[in-house]
Amino acid sequence: MLKEFRLVVDQRPDVRLKIVSDASMAPYNALIRELKLADRVVLIDADYFLLPAQLHSAMIALSPRVVCDGLPIKVLNYMATGRAIVAFAGSAEILEHNNTGIVVRDGDVEAFSKAILDLLDDPQRARELGQKARAHVEEFFVWESAVEALEKIYSGLLTRRQE
Repeated sequence: MLKEFRLVVDQRPDVRLKIVSDASMAPYNALIRELKLADRVVLIDADYFLLPAQLHSAMIALSPRVVCDGLPIKVLNYMATGRAIVAFAGSAEILEHNNTGIVVRDGDVEAFSKAILDLLDDPQRARELGQKARAHVEEFFVWESAVEALEKIYSGLLTRRQE
């Protein structure tokens, strides 16, 4: 993500990258210095109770993972905040390209950077993507929907058993 962000900063020196994590960023400090991003990257310790506000304060949420086993909870959290999302395909299983987020080919740093720049240049589109992502989460990823789906499964199993 730092390499993608360097390309963004080259075009838009006014932007900042906020990284909210409970992991140490020490392994990335050398790369941050090498890419001359020290004044553009803000590191914030993740706090479970403050996370929604931290995510909501961003214009765009980024998912630079190219491999994601299971359901990408991070992307669901991003969607729930109503923010535009740029993600590599490997972590974007639940995103619909150009509808609930921007999905780029895994490892395509230039496409990832271009997607960020396009959204920065078109805040209305960023808002629309975020709104659609939020609506998608509210429709399909809330407890009520999960309970309904589970009830249908149980009902189907009971019906088969009675036959």
